[in-house]
Amino acid sequence: MEKKEKRYWSVKELLAELDGAVSRGTIYRMIHTGAIPTRRIQSRILIPNDWVRGFLDQPCYLEKPSKCEAV
Repeated sequence: MEKKEKRYWSVKELLAELDGAVSRGTIYRMIHTGAIPTRRIQSRILIPNDWVRGFLDQPCYLEKPSKCEAV
């Protein structure tokens, strides 16, 4: 049976995937400013898989923002 790719990531899952490259505070700041799109189910913040994959596929997500194109 083929495993389906998940549709949404929690903030905790995203932080684990980034492995310290981006702080928890930065993630929440990006959510607050709208840089990271979210869906909310009650108190849960969910980040669409399409956004996460696009972000992780950027070769510069570990670099300083001034060195990267806009995400």
